[in-house]
Amino acid sequence: SLITIVITECESTDYMWGDSLALVSEGAPQGTGYVKAVNGEAGTSGAICMGNGPVVDISSLADGYLHVRVYVADKTNVLYDWGKFNLGDGASSLQWSITADMLQDGWTELYLKLSDATGTTDLTKINNIWFYLYLRDAATTFAMDDVYACNFIPEPEEPSLITIVITECE
Repeated sequence: SLITIVITECESTDYMWGDSLALVSEGAPQGTGYVKAVNGEAGTSGAICMGNGPVVDISSLADGYLHVRVYVADKTNVLYDWGKFNLGDGASSLQWSITADMLQDGWTELYLKLSDATGTTDLTKINNIWFYLYLRDAATTFAMDDVYACNFIPEPEEPSLITIVITECE
């Protein structure tokens, strides 16, 4: 069965900083909110970071995945394929590249294999996250939500089907 360990649900901006950072409560893909940022200058990186938050031990899922939902209003604004997602203990971090090809306009659900990351960190002391995108245009909105470690990638849920039968009455 699916095992998850929550790192942050992004329900507040406690321990977070970034470019024009805000907590948004409408339209969250999970829970009651998400953290949104807007980069200031064209051709620069935008960032959402969490530092020195509560320590989370994800060592029991070392062979698993990091799940994160990320949002970018327009993926054609992502430059150079230099986006990064880092997960760390305050002294060192695991790092994954985030490329435009991995994203869609709007929300994208990512599962990043822990063993595919570069770098090292103490998985018993996770308390830092850095999400960076290099963006072509100023005032590009990007966001993060629902960060957790898990043991496998779950199958997508089947949408509920509603059947409506229309008959002709004579």
